[in-house]
Amino acid sequence: MEDVGRVTALLLAVLRALRSPSPDERHGFAIAKRVDAKPSTVYPVLDRLEQARWITAARVPNPVPTRPPRRVYSLTDEGRTRAQALLASRDALVDPPDPAKAKGRRRRGSVASPALPEIGLGEVR
Repeated sequence: MEDVGRVTALLLAVLRALRSPSPDERHGFAIAKRVDAKPSTVYPVLDRLEQARWITAARVPNPVPTRPPRRVYSLTDEGRTRAQALLASRDALVDPPDPAKAKGRRRRGSVASPALPEIGLGEVR
């Protein structure tokens, strides 16, 4: 399995969307809609993930008979493992664990912050 290259916010959003259990939500256009991005920016990310063997694609009939078949994407077993690790590491950076919860204590309400000194701006004219 290869590296997916540069990790972007779009790549992380696509990986989150690929965790959906429903195949109806895992075709390219549905993923683009779910991550609120243009399909022209999502398909290159899907191609990178497929080349790195994090995902596979299968052609399925489109429910609209006049439309071409859809490509439904699925995480491979190793891709799912690597995606979970990547997402967990990025989520930890964005939302660090609460020290109170880490020690097994439950937070009840918020702690009042110390009073800040008044800063006088003088008279505004």
